[in-house]
Amino acid sequence: MGQFKANQLVDRLEAVAKARQMTLARFRARPAADDPLVLAQKTARRAVIQAREARINERGMARLAAEAQHEA
Repeated sequence: MGQFKANQLVDRLEAVAKARQMTLARFRARPAADDPLVLAQKTARRAVIQAREARINERGMARLAAEAQHEA
């Protein structure tokens, strides 16, 4: 019975080590910050953020106009 439990522990330790190695390999495979694809993605995200902010501002202005019209 003791040998069976020892094998389970060794198996778990090996699985953890393998997972750690896979995570490290995935981290090393990431493109650099100056990669053209990464820069394009950042530019696209920035455009989405700006569009979102513009829509929020438009909604706020429309709400203020509706409140002013309601009060008048």
